[in-house]
Amino acid sequence: MPDAPTKKRILCLHGLRTNTTVMEFQITGLKLALGSEVEFISVNAPMTVDADPEIVAVFGDAGPWYAWYRPALFGKYEGLDRSIRFVEDVIARNGPFDAILGFSQGALMATILTARMQNTIQDPEKYLWRGVILACGPSINDKGKATYNFKKLQFPSIHIAGKEDKAYKASLELTELYDAKDRHLFEHSGGHQFPSPFVKNPIYDEISAAIRKMIH
Repeated sequence: MPDAPTKKRILCLHGLRTNTTVMEFQITGLKLALGSEVEFISVNAPMTVDADPEIVAVFGDAGPWYAWYRPALFGKYEGLDRSIRFVEDVIARNGPFDAILGFSQGALMATILTARMQNTIQDPEKYLWRGVILACGPSINDKGKATYNFKKLQFPSIHIAGKEDKAYKASLELTELYDAKDRHLFEHSGGHQFPSPFVKNPIYDEISAAIRKMIH
């Protein structure tokens, strides 16, 4: 009897003032679209923060709540270096992964981690993940780009943006950090969220096809 195919593994980084419980709910549409062929592995950020009333209204006492960084004065990302070390340790202990998925703050984290990997590993065959999936991510300020030695990221990327998201423009700016030949942008009519998984939505067929192509 042939061995069962090995599942592809995607590391998931949640958004600000949420946690893995929220993230697992947010990616319901991707789970349904990709089925049993992909394992999604979510981790909590190392920094605890106060609850977001809008999140609590939906998820109740599902805290504690976490963040990858706090915006600080002069364009600094307070706590970001600690979070980078934390995720790189997760990858060292539990990787490699086929992709990193980040929502909101998690999308910025995934992008900075990818920039660091591109700057330190010269052979793409030795990369610790093959691509990124970024939803509703903020742009990276000039200080962040200088601190993490940003160059154009020659790396496969999938971007999901809500046209009614207050961070829509910033999401498009984040997209521009990736080389155009390997990036795919999917836009939906909603806000700061993944497309709804509870209505028939062909966008998930398109996104899942792009993910399969990226990680296989």
